[in-house]
Amino acid sequence: MLIPKKSKIVLDVSVLFFFCIVSFPFPTHSEESPAQLQKKKFTESIKNLKNKSAGERRKAAEELGRSNNPEAVGPLLRCLDDKDEGVRNSVAYALGLLRDERAVKPLMNAAEKDPPVRIFAIRSLGFLKNPKSLPVLKTMLRNDNPNVVFEAAFALGQFNKDDMAVALMEAINSTEDYGCQSLVDVLKKKEVREAESLLVDIVDHSQLKPRCALSAASALGWLGGSYTILHFKRILKKSIPRELQMDIIKTLGRLQARDAFPDVLPFLNDLDPQLTKAVIESFAGIGDRAAIPYIRRLSQSQDPGLKDAAKYALEQFGVE
Repeated sequence: MLIPKKSKIVLDVSVLFFFCIVSFPFPTHSEESPAQLQKKKFTESIKNLKNKSAGERRKAAEELGRSNNPEAVGPLLRCLDDKDEGVRNSVAYALGLLRDERAVKPLMNAAEKDPPVRIFAIRSLGFLKNPKSLPVLKTMLRNDNPNVVFEAAFALGQFNKDDMAVALMEAINSTEDYGCQSLVDVLKKKEVREAESLLVDIVDHSQLKPRCALSAASALGWLGGSYTILHFKRILKKSIPRELQMDIIKTLGRLQARDAFPDVLPFLNDLDPQLTKAVIESFAGIGDRAAIPYIRRLSQSQDPGLKDAAKYALEQFGVE
C-alpha cells in the first residue's frame, strides 16, 4: 500500500519526536539538589561513625571534619573513646577543623590522658586557640617525646605573643635538641625579641644542642641587635663547627654589623667556596667599603656561585 507523500512526512516527524523523547528525557522532580546530596552524605557519615569497620569510621570522621557543620561535633565527641586509636586520631583532628569550643575540654583530656592521640589533640587545640588550653600546652613542652614538644610549640605559636612567649623561653633549656629547635622556630616566627640573650647563650654553648644552635644563630638575624653582634664576634674566634660559622657570618651581615668586617674577613677561603660565599653575602650587609677589593677579586672566580654573589655584593656598594 502506498503512503501519500504528505502523510509520510508527518509520520517521519512523529517518529523523530518520539526518538527525542525517549533518548533525552526531561528532568524529573525526583532529582536531588546539591544541598540535598550534601545533607545525605553528612547523614551517612554520622551513621558510619558506628560502622563495624575501623577504616569506615576513620573515613567518616575525616569527612565530618571537612563538613563545616557544627552538628557533627556531638557525634564526634562521643567517638573520642573509640577502641581504635586511628579512629580517635581522626576524630581529634576533625574536631580541631570544626573550630567548635565544645571540643576544647575533651581535647585537653585526650592530650593529657591518651598518649596515642596526644599529637592530634594538641594540634587541634592550636586550631581552637582557646586560652583555657594554655596550661596543658605549656606542660607538653616538657614532654619526653620530641614530636609532642614540636606540636605543642607550634600550637602555642597560634596564640598571641603575650600568652606564649614566656612559656616557650622557660621550656627551651629543659628540652632536647630537636624540641629546642622547634621552640626557636616559633620564637622567630612570633618575633619575640625578648629571647635574644637566651638564643645567644644557646649558640655560645652549641656543643650541647648543635641543631638548636644553628636555628638560634639564624633566628638572631631577625631578633638580634647589638648584644648579638658583640657576642657573635667573640664566638667566631672559638673553635665551632663550620656550619655554625656560616650562620653566624650571615647573621652579622643581616644585622648590618659595621664593625664586624675584621672578624669576618679571615673566613675567606678559596678552598671552601660555600663559606666564602657566606662571607661575600655578609660583606654586602656589613657595608664596610674595605671589603670591595676582596669582592672584586672574587668576581673573577670560575665558580658561578661565587661570581654571582660577588657581583650582587658590588651592586650593594654601588660599584661595578
